[in-house]
Amino acid sequence: MSGGVEKPITLVGKSVQDKYGRFIGHVVSVISDADGNSTSLLIRGREERFIRCDMRQIQVDGDCVVYTPAVVAKALEIRDKASILRQKREMLNKLYEERRIMPKAFDELQSEVETAFSRLSIDAKTVATELERACEDCSKQIKDLITAMACLEVERGLGHIDEDIYKEAMRIMRKGLRQLIMEKSDLEALREEMIDASRHVPATALEGTPVVLDSGDYYPSGDGEEPVVIRIRDEQEGRGEGGQEAEALHG
Repeated sequence: MSGGVEKPITLVGKSVQDKYGRFIGHVVSVISDADGNSTSLLIRGREERFIRCDMRQIQVDGDCVVYTPAVVAKALEIRDKASILRQKREMLNKLYEERRIMPKAFDELQSEVETAFSRLSIDAKTVATELERACEDCSKQIKDLITAMACLEVERGLGHIDEDIYKEAMRIMRKGLRQLIMEKSDLEALREEMIDASRHVPATALEGTPVVLDSGDYYPSGDGEEPVVIRIRDEQEGRGEGGQEAEALHG
């Protein structure tokens, strides 16, 4: 299954549009890797141009294939990953506070999460820049449409254009304007999410890890089992200075 499509080859010949209903083209082929897995579609777009898109960029809606631009697909992927990392960070903190995870394990897992967050923030910053350019392109098209509509009204007022042609042209431009306004709004919202994701602030390590844990201060194992008691003693009391020795006593 690729991109939610069980048999991508069945998409050949189907029309492709974006989420705003704008026609993109038709699927003309499915591209596979060396293992035979379908990885992308080839779409014949307007003006005889061809578009290759990753399977993750498409969804099937009945007889139509819905296309998502690469930058938007990447932003959605980053958003999902960031959400998972936030949940994992919260769960680690919860487990540590409830003494259900060892301090050393907590430090290692927290470090992995923060490293993943840092990498994701770099990607988010890059995508935010690309989304900004997409927003600027939408703004330019909106401006052009508004100007064109105003000019057409002038020509109509001067009697230079047939009424039926005027109405059809205005219908097309109004529809396009609504689509662009919706698209720009969605892009701006995604851009803000990417900006937030790029401002990653590493979690502050929990301070004051316990030095001595006795039978009243342990990591519960659950299900009524006897606890694993962790005892930590300073090596100054035993083998020397500067270190600690841990004993794990299984009751």
